[in-house]
Amino acid sequence: MVCSVSSPPARAKHRLLVSICNVAANPRPTCLLALDLATGRRRWVDVGIGEPLVTGTGLTADDGNVYHVSVTEMGFATKLTVLDRKTLAVRAVHALPEVADAHSIVLMGNEVCVASTETDEILAYPLRGDDVGPGRVLWAPTDSHTDTHHVNSLAVVDAELFCSAFGPRSGESWSTATNGYVRNVSSGHNVIEGLRQPHTVARHDERLYFCNSMLGTLNDADGVAGFFSGYTRGLAFAPNGTIYVGTSLARRPMVSPVEGDLFANPSGEGQLHGRCSVVEIAPSGMRTEIGLAPMGTEVYDLLIV
Repeated sequence: MVCSVSSPPARAKHRLLVSICNVAANPRPTCLLALDLATGRRRWVDVGIGEPLVTGTGLTADDGNVYHVSVTEMGFATKLTVLDRKTLAVRAVHALPEVADAHSIVLMGNEVCVASTETDEILAYPLRGDDVGPGRVLWAPTDSHTDTHHVNSLAVVDAELFCSAFGPRSGESWSTATNGYVRNVSSGHNVIEGLRQPHTVARHDERLYFCNSMLGTLNDADGVAGFFSGYTRGLAFAPNGTIYVGTSLARRPMVSPVEGDLFANPSGEGQLHGRCSVVEIAPSGMRTEIGLAPMGTEVYDLLIV
């Protein structure tokens, strides 16, 4: 009798793109990392800018292209790189002069929407092949043109634009912003409130997800879906049901207005703790942590291609 032994299921044959943010202490030529999920190999992806960068942030894609936002060390200029989805070769690089401290980006119709966090605005740029046209302001929580709500992540849900924001703060530190929210920008209503530095709104299997970053959690509309060992930011869903969650190094809060806060911004004061990693959650619930410490200390966005 010949006994057959079944092999464990192969890992997904996809790449996970990871945007590394806040590298101003050690500027680098790219902040975009590609992880081969089948082999575990990783490599830096050229973004075609040709000068030192201090952060990489938003990622989005369509059938042919990947779009990635970076900020340069010289002049803190926002650059949008268009990459071929299959080869990750650079197809175009565009300056977005109206954007300050770019965070997330998302495609909506024939436009790419960008969160301009320093001006608290969401701007939209028409796509013309690999080119982009002039931007227009879609929405802002105030008329201040300053970072008062810290608008950050963007998502399109059922053809409507959603965003997340920290909400107004009562002191100098963003840790004093205790009413973060997820907003349906298209309808003009906040759908979830009372959050702690939320990021990465996403839709998957008819459910709305987001990272409640200061608490180190992944949430859906019903509450906490998972706890993690770091400041949660970055979320991606593979076709096989695997979930990827980014975590970042953070500061242990010295004084917090909300009980349960675990992870404060790493630029603040306090003991460093947490991990810079991507956590892979299989459909079975098994977790695998992919450490990224040699590449950076903070993850901003994730994208499966």
